[in-house]
Amino acid sequence: MLDPLPTQRNRAYKSILDPLQANSRLGAFAVCYLQAVEQENKSLGTYRIYSQVLNSFLDYCNDHVPTPIEIREYLLVLKQRGCTPSTVHVHYRSLKTWFKWLIGEHAIKKNKYPMENVKGPKLEKIIVMPFTRDEIDRIMKICSGSRFFDIRMRAILLTFIDTGLRLFELAGIQRSDINLNDGIIKVMGKGRKERYVKIGLSTRVAINQYLLLRNDKLPALWLTEERTPLTKDGLGVAIFRITKLAGVTDKRRGPHVFRHTAASLCKSNGMDIYILQKMLGHSDIKTTERYLESLGFDMVADEHAKFSPVDNLFQTKRQSEYFRHDGNTAK
Repeated sequence: MLDPLPTQRNRAYKSILDPLQANSRLGAFAVCYLQAVEQENKSLGTYRIYSQVLNSFLDYCNDHVPTPIEIREYLLVLKQRGCTPSTVHVHYRSLKTWFKWLIGEHAIKKNKYPMENVKGPKLEKIIVMPFTRDEIDRIMKICSGSRFFDIRMRAILLTFIDTGLRLFELAGIQRSDINLNDGIIKVMGKGRKERYVKIGLSTRVAINQYLLLRNDKLPALWLTEERTPLTKDGLGVAIFRITKLAGVTDKRRGPHVFRHTAASLCKSNGMDIYILQKMLGHSDIKTTERYLESLGFDMVADEHAKFSPVDNLFQTKRQSEYFRHDGNTAK
């Protein structure tokens, strides 16, 4: 049997798999399941989540297929430990996926499905507000200098806003993935799905200015000031600090807001929602619609200013019994 190549990806998977000891029947099935996840080439982030959930759950269930009541008790224990509803929901979804896999592998009988009638916690519907144009101006001014850091971050932020890429997609771009002449970037998205995104002239100029500072042959597009590949975490920290320095205080400052900002700007500029779905790499149009919920309120506010029932009702009769000529309400 051939040994796998010792790639960084294999080492990362292995390091997560080791702590999960196959010292029980369910533990052995958990190991097989994680191997299947790796074999299916799912993302390392997905693998980590499944591994953490199964480690936690196996400690709780003591090597027996739980009943629906025990599943509910486990989810309640997570809540009592201080886990947020979204974290509990991750455990709920991950366990559903695992138990369905166990049924498919005939490890448990279909009529013994323990997630039957078990509902996940209700999640709050939080609207992520995009950056305003004034906030974008302030953010860009933070990196308006001539240092390597400024020129690199200017190129990164403009690419972020122009494409709406996920943070890991942006961080993973290689120099060979970008065609500045045509303004096209090849991206490896969720589920190892490849797609292409377009960048405008201003973004191309910014990236070219950054590349002119490079005197290396490293394949990564984004480098640190020490000329090492910029990681996803390092990129996220840099973006968070810049938004903080720009005085963005009334909303989230994380990298994901740039993705929402790109979506909102594209839609407000007239982009078709199905084209936007392709650009963002969403498999479900409902996900794209959620990105536009904040824009939906802005559109409602703008339209209400034109069609306010009360303003239109009294626009020709300001002197009615409800209003006085000085604008005060009648006594």
